[in-house]
Amino acid sequence: MLNALETRGANHTRAAQTAPEPLLLFVGLGSIGRRHLHNIESLGHSRVILYRSGFGAALPDASHRQVEHDLSLALMYRPVVVIVSNPTALHMPVALAAARQGCHLFIEQPLSDSLYGVEYLMREVQKRDNVVLIGYQCRFHPILRRIKATTAPSANRSRSTCTGASTFQTGITWETVATTTAPGAISAAACC
Repeated sequence: MLNALETRGANHTRAAQTAPEPLLLFVGLGSIGRRHLHNIESLGHSRVILYRSGFGAALPDASHRQVEHDLSLALMYRPVVVIVSNPTALHMPVALAAARQGCHLFIEQPLSDSLYGVEYLMREVQKRDNVVLIGYQCRFHPILRRIKATTAPSANRSRSTCTGASTFQTGITWETVATTTAPGAISAAACC
């Protein structure tokens, strides 16, 4: 995702940045937000800012990171990507504020707890050619569990590799995801 966002759109306001790696803003550091942060840092990415409202549990390892307690101040650092993993009812205000600043968004599922604000977000995203991904996981889906059980190594066979695509009854195919990640589109990103 980072490489795609770094190179997307020559006329995008973020394309002219000279930083060696994009600045990421993490909003919401519960278990999912911490997992995303850990995964990003394990890939060697170190340019992150944390937005903390002050209502969540303290982070024991936040001493070496930039932490802001005001979202507008955090957005003044001009992050390229905002990872929205705060409580669902707070997704839309954060996503709208970040989109208005021209940030790409990765939003944990669901997008919101209501449809209020979705049209505004879509307009902001389309106006600025931002990329928005909605993350979800499907590792407990019955099809994936069956594939795992079928391909698990046993005493009589070696590990198999299986690739394929399915809608998983969500209506989103891998082809749909691949073709709708154009700037200004809101897409789904599966974490299986």
